Amino acid sequence: EGLTGTDRILPAGNIQKENSESSDTENMYFKIQGETEWWYTDESGNRYVIYFSERESKDKAWLRHFLDVLVLLAVDIIPEGTQVTGLCITGEGKRKSRKIHLPSRQQAQDYLANLLQEMNTEHAAVLMPVESVLELAKENLTGADYNSRYTEWMDAKLNSSSENLGISSQYGPVKFLTDIAYPENPHQLMNRRFQLFFETVLV
Repeated sequence: EGLTGTDRILPAGNIQKENSESSDTENMYFKIQGETEWWYTDESGNRYVIYFSERESKDKAWLRHFLDVLVLLAVDIIPEGTQVTGLCITGEGKRKSRKIHLPSRQQAQDYLANLLQEMNTEHAAVLMPVESVLELAKENLTGADYNSRYTEWMDAKLNSSSENLGISSQYGPVKFLTDIAYPENPHQLMNRRFQLFFETVLV
């Protein structure tokens, strides 16, 4: 695909984080590059981040908007305090919208750096489909109640006779889901990885 008149080419974004696990406190650098969703700015300076899809979007589609605003905030492409609305638009013109409450630039940088650092640790690969997070969030559970409910939810999925389990983990990156361990503490992991999402993308 070629570039259009609305495409904007920018340098790759870099995020720096002090490596607390290193004895010489060396810094860690992460380079972020790729495509964002489509962005539009109206005459009042309000911005819209738009995801176009052929079919009606599921709740997990809002993670696209979330990561977009974090990356663009972190590398100083959009300013703090910007009014942002997220849109999901289908080929038939059906539209969903959510208000995006931007975190601070420091929050965005810290979140991305911590997430990337965690993804590079030895025990990062655990089974916690995003669908489990979004579904259990509706039940307003905390602590031990969340953890036991998560185990119950996942067991029901993995023991289902249906070909479509309704979780994206079924399609990769591992072939056999039962080979992957559940998180030691699902509630803590959910908070680390998704609490900022729930605070940013407002229902």
